[in-house]
Amino acid sequence: SRILVLGLAYKRNSGDVRVSPVPVFCDRMAALGADVHAVDPYVARDQFPSSAVPTELTEAELRAADLVVVTTDHDSFDWRLVVRSAPRVLDTRHRVPADDHVEYL
Repeated sequence: SRILVLGLAYKRNSGDVRVSPVPVFCDRMAALGADVHAVDPYVARDQFPSSAVPTELTEAELRAADLVVVTTDHDSFDWRLVVRSAPRVLDTRHRVPADDHVEYL
């Protein structure tokens, strides 16, 4: 499965990953065989976990994912794009507006 993780930082609109549980989540999903991609405009590429492919938030990335997991609710994310393009969303931050064509988990 391909998982797209939105946000690695501990806090919204921050690049601080020091106490964030998200890198561990990425590592565990990859250990289970998932192809993990991650988007975080505030985190430097060298701070991404080795288990996650750094990427941009694009329609193509969203459509390619089997599951999009919202882990940090940065204001800079295009939430309408997520709703329009993601087939399934696990929204841990209650940020994605409800829409009929997205399966929410």
